This record gives sequence, structure tokens and C-alpha cells, in this order.
Amino acid sequence: MLRMQTTNGFSLVVCLVVVGCGSEDSGVGTPALTAPANLTYGTTHAMYAVDVAISPNVPTSSGGAIEGYRVTPTLPTGLALAGMTGVISGAPTVLQAAADYVVTAENAAGATSATISIEVKELAAPSGLTYGVASVGYGTPGTDIAALEPTSTGGPIASFGVDHTLPAGLALDPESGRIFGRPTAAAAAADYLITGSNDLGDTSTTLTITVFAATMVTSPQEVSISGMAFHPAALNLAVGETVKWTNSDSANHNATSTASPQAWTQVVAYGSGGSQFLTVNAAGTFPYKCSVHPSMTGTLSVAP
Repeated sequence: MLRMQTTNGFSLVVCLVVVGCGSEDSGVGTPALTAPANLTYGTTHAMYAVDVAISPNVPTSSGGAIEGYRVTPTLPTGLALAGMTGVISGAPTVLQAAADYVVTAENAAGATSATISIEVKELAAPSGLTYGVASVGYGTPGTDIAALEPTSTGGPIASFGVDHTLPAGLALDPESGRIFGRPTAAAAAADYLITGSNDLGDTSTTLTITVFAATMVTSPQEVSISGMAFHPAALNLAVGETVKWTNSDSANHNATSTASPQAWTQVVAYGSGGSQFLTVNAAGTFPYKCSVHPSMTGTLSVAP
């Protein structure tokens, strides 16, 4: 309470009431700001076509809310980083060798960064994707297969995909298209549609893969490949028996039926040290060759 003397001799009593604001007893507080973390982008290795609009590259992160983004060095001409969302978009207008760009997301409490590789090329749509074989067969329990490497024409392929999951133990590298691994379970013959794409288009090929059951590859009949020849060139076996080809040459070889109608397609394709299997379920005489080296021939004579 405050007593004040007025000019006419009267006293004026003023009561002051102070209301606390933000005191410890008020129960009101501001949560502590946390730094953003784990910044990442949907595409971390990008190959773009000059003068073609890119698919927006969108970031994700955890931790605190991001107040702004920045990139070092400056993105290729025609591309831009949205300062508030971190989305990279635009159409690159100049050729650019592959280079790394560091995007930083930050707020008042800290920052997090992600590195993106960007290359700008004079691209064309890819075409002519092939693995050099139409069909392969593997045994299980197996060893690591000789990787299947794709080739194509047209523009370079930026990414690969397959329409459904490969047999257990096998995998497709999304960047190189390489098929590799070790079969772990039998799988009936199935077609797999593999597609390679870039910003201007895509190309596809179908590969048939079979993984034979363990009982089908027990004590197989052996054919070795060395000196650009099959040994033995003529093999006798019975229906239900399995043939195992093992390659000792440095070149890739396969065993492709030349019977009419064709008894099987290319069942093996592998490099030095690779081995693959085929179980024969019909009687007859079945000539075959290496389609890569047609002078290499052999025959399977199958008794009922």
C-alpha cells in the first residue's frame, strides 16, 4: 500500500497488486528446443538429364523442427534447394560431373547434414537390357552364385528394379542391376521382370530362375568345363538324375539345349569356379552347346 499527500491536504491511499508471470508456481513453461537429426534424402546418388525436369528429391529427418536448409557448394545450374522444406527440384541446364553436395538442416538448437551425389549428363532413354541368358538354374543348399551382370544400350541406367521378390538368398543391386547371393530354398521356375530406368525412360527383360531342391542335386553326374570344352562331351544318365556343370575356364559358359523342341533354355551362366545343376525329367537324347562359344558341344543321353 502506498500513501500519497495531495495538494489540498487530503491523503490518497493507492493499493498496488503485482501479479506473478511465469514464476515457478505458475505451472507454465516452454519445452526445450531439440536439434534436428538423421537428415536423409530419397535419392542420394542422382543421375540427371540436362534440360529435363527432375523428380523432386524430398528429405526426411528426426529430432526437432527444422527452421531452414542450406547447401554447399551451390547446386548445378537449374537446380534449387527450397530453404524452408529442403526439397531439391528444377531442371539442370549444364553438364556436370558427379560431385557431392552437403545439405544442412538447422534450428536454434543445432544442425544435421546429408551428402548427395549429383551428376548431370546428356542422356537418352535406356534400351536393350539383357543378362545374356534367358533362364538360369541353381542348386540348394548352394554356394554363392556367379553374379549375373546386365548390359544395355541407349542411355545409362540410373536404377534397377524387379517386379517381385527373387528366390530366397538372391538379391538385385538397385544401382548396378547385378544379381548375386546364395540360394537358401528351392523355388519353382518363375519369370522375373527386371527394369532399368533413367529420367528419360526405361527398358526391361525377363529372366527365368529355378532353384532345385536339395534332393535333386544329391550325387549329381558331373560335367567339367575346361579348355573350352565339356568333359565328358557325352553323358549317360537316367530320368530324374541331376547333371552338375563346373566351369574351370576364365570365360563365361552356359549349356543351352539345341534339341527340337528345345529341352531347356540356358540353364547355366557363370565365371571360373561356378557350378550349376539341371535335373532331367524326360528320356531321350539331348544335344547342347555353349551359346557364347558355339563350337563347344555336348550330349545328354537319358534312359527311362
